[in-house]
Amino acid sequence: MKIFIPFFILILFIGFNSNKALAQWSNAGFNSLKIDSLMSIGSSTGVNSSAKRGKKLLPVLANSFWRGSGNVYVKSDSAIYSYSNGRGGENIFQNVLIGNIYGCLFDGLRFDEASSWEYINQGYVPNNHIVKTWDAQNRLLSHTYQEWKNSEWVNYERTLYNYSNHMLIVSTDYWNTSSQSYIPSSKDSCTYNLSNQIEFIQELWWDNTALKWTNYNRNFYTFDNRGNCIENITQKWNATNSDWETSYKYAYSYNDSNDMSSRMFYNWDDFAKKWILYMGFRNTYDANYFLRGTVNVKGPGIIFVDSTAIETLTAEGDALTSTFYSSTSGSWKLTGRSTSTYLKPGLPIKNLDEQWTGSAWVDKSRTFLFYDNQDQLTDRYTEDWKNSAWVVSNSYISDHYYYDGNFSKISKVVNKELQVNLFPIPANNLLTLCIKWPSVQSFKLVIYDIDGKVCAQWDDKANGFYTKDISIADLKNGIYYMIVAGENNCWNSSFTVQR
Repeated sequence: MKIFIPFFILILFIGFNSNKALAQWSNAGFNSLKIDSLMSIGSSTGVNSSAKRGKKLLPVLANSFWRGSGNVYVKSDSAIYSYSNGRGGENIFQNVLIGNIYGCLFDGLRFDEASSWEYINQGYVPNNHIVKTWDAQNRLLSHTYQEWKNSEWVNYERTLYNYSNHMLIVSTDYWNTSSQSYIPSSKDSCTYNLSNQIEFIQELWWDNTALKWTNYNRNFYTFDNRGNCIENITQKWNATNSDWETSYKYAYSYNDSNDMSSRMFYNWDDFAKKWILYMGFRNTYDANYFLRGTVNVKGPGIIFVDSTAIETLTAEGDALTSTFYSSTSGSWKLTGRSTSTYLKPGLPIKNLDEQWTGSAWVDKSRTFLFYDNQDQLTDRYTEDWKNSAWVVSNSYISDHYYYDGNFSKISKVVNKELQVNLFPIPANNLLTLCIKWPSVQSFKLVIYDIDGKVCAQWDDKANGFYTKDISIADLKNGIYYMIVAGENNCWNSSFTVQR
């Protein structure tokens, strides 16, 4: 993919457009979350990282979540991380999309130790704690998860990783509070091919009565000569017959640009001895390999079911319009439109979602994003359009990320300096100003021209995030300056009006 996919489309297709990261998505029955960071199979989600733009990613040292409450964001959770031996610097957006979160702690990061806190009754309370150990090659050796109980961290689960040639054994144990020891739970034996891709996984479960390992399921992966996974077959163990039984498979296809063209799910018909299509989807792309839509299908006979397609896509990927196919009415209908504004290619700073009422597009929600000087995501928050005004929804979380070099001290309650987004530049008739304030304070905003003449000014008060659309229709073409002066913070910049 060559574009950043705005949020309502991105969430729709997440997992559908990974070039090679299929083994970790398609097998919920085994410990895939424990091995996904070890698989050489990469993932492409359409989000451009700063690493792809040649900048070194800084380690994420902390993140905090705020939740919507009464039209404001209030403290919710926070987490801090520590690293050694040069690890860290992962794409945080990739971790946001994949998930695998304990509280607000991103387990996909390559840290040594991490802790998360939950904000309860005007204070932070310990929540989760994870300790990882690594070998000299920066391969994960152990992952220990602990919970906060009775004023101390208490063991809950431990996963151990054992590497041998082209083999990897991942074993998970649970903590038994009575015996104060770990009890075996599951074990995955993974075999790599010569290209360092996992081609076989067998999962064993611990029989606590017989005190021995028992078969559970096994997965076979097939790759094409470009490294794409094209088939994943799952077999389950039949304890009664003491034999493996074929259960289901995923089949994948790709276009010339290695973007996924289809993913189909089949069940095995043991009576007919053949695969029966259950459901799947097909992606369509234009001549430039831009994603145009996804059509869902289900068997037998590849029958259309409710689907989504992209109708409009600008050259820069700024606007995406979706249509929805209703199997009930048998027709395509407009559903949503998402338009992104970019600070630079691949770096969105605003996303506007709209919905179709049947006669017109109306605002639904908007998301603002902030970045540091390494182009790494630092802040993101979302507002809903309700009763002719933008409001904070109780269903949204505002997330914030803090990197090594961005600030000098880490604590459970993380503060940052003033952050401002001003766009678009050059501007035509409207400027959008977004400010993240570290504290509640009154401020003055002044716009003046190159000769020092004041063109506009006003006083306001901000709590957390401040957003304002500024009309500049009366300003002539040229260079202008803006000053935002608060009680404790100050910011200034220039912008250009060009029509």
